[in-house]
Parts: sequence; structure tokens; C-alpha cells
Amino acid sequence: MFLIGLVSVMLWEASTWNFNAKIVPMIVGTAALIFTSIALANELMISYNEIQDVTDGATFFHAHYVKP
Repeated sequence: MFLIGLVSVMLWEASTWNFNAKIVPMIVGTAALIFTSIALANELMISYNEIQDVTDGATFFHAHYVKP
């Protein structure tokens, strides 16, 4: 959320600049705003309860082929 707010403020500030000075920051800022919004929407929409836990709750994994 912070990054979306920061990019939005930066786009608002750059909107008053001369066209030749603001074209690249506006394009890059708009792309950053779009991608961060998509990432936020993805985090909000995904249901972690439906993802299968292949570790069965294990926090550590020991590879049997490793000989310490």
C-alpha cells in the first residue's frame, strides 16, 4: 500500500512538469502503479487455505542423499 501511495504522489507531482521532462517518469510510474496494484490484488484474492501443503506441516526437510 505504501508503494502505491508513493508512486501516486510522484505521478501527481510529475504531472505539472514540462511534457518533455515528464514523459518518461509518467510512463515508468504508471507501469509501476499498474504492476503494484496487480500484485496487491493477487495477494488479496488468493486463498491460502486451498493450497495443498506438501510438507504436512514440516518446517525442516532432510535430504536422505546428503551424508553429513
